[in-house]
Amino acid sequence: MSLSDETIRLSGRIVTIVRAAGNVTTYMAAAELGNLVGKRKPDPFYDYEVGMIFPSDSTIVEGDLILEGSIYYLAMSVSPTYLGADLQYYHGMLYKCNSVISIYGYDSVTKKPDDLIKADVQCLITQVRAQSQDEDKNIVDRNYRGKLKPFQIFMRDTEGLTNVSAIVDQDSRRFRVNKQFDVFVASGIVQAQVILQ
Repeated sequence: MSLSDETIRLSGRIVTIVRAAGNVTTYMAAAELGNLVGKRKPDPFYDYEVGMIFPSDSTIVEGDLILEGSIYYLAMSVSPTYLGADLQYYHGMLYKCNSVISIYGYDSVTKKPDDLIKADVQCLITQVRAQSQDEDKNIVDRNYRGKLKPFQIFMRDTEGLTNVSAIVDQDSRRFRVNKQFDVFVASGIVQAQVILQ
């Protein structure tokens, strides 16, 4: 155990890394986000980003879902910090999961998204910041007025989201995966653009 691990345990909070193979109990402590990802100051648009540090024995990896009390976070980036050859701790950027969704697939008979793939999926749904797609459509069609309303969704890659999925969130809002964009999977994380229906 490194001195950093002991500091994290004393100043941090107990959290659970949620995994299908078995949950892992560990600690995490707050960290300056700027030091972790190179940002000079926090951007209020990205208020769901949180910087954290974890002990060297936490086994955290990108794509892990972390539960602290009743709040879920998705580990978006995780990097080890060494002192010489000794691992001291992991630092990372987490996204606060603000939505609980159900994922539906298309039924081959009805041709509608009626087939429940998975319920109670913790994820982040946030508006797409660059609205260039809406701006382009406004130029071509003056009656369009931003009807597309694109959002981004981030979740674990094991949840079952595909490019033909439909989504219903905790407020009964319905989304569908935007067919103009691929579902992107990397480091245990799915990112996709979804459209409010």
